Amino acid sequence: QPKSGEEEEEEMEAFSVLHAPKQLVFELPTMPILVPPTSVI
Repeated sequence: QPKSGEEEEEEMEAFSVLHAPKQLVFELPTMPILVPPTSVI
């Protein structure tokens, strides 16, 4: 039974690890794209 708990924790870690980079990849490109037009205006 402890093994299943460990597996669940690993799955959660893998999910957050996959989720974090995606958020950064989405946030970083949108920021530069939005910043130049507003700066020009």
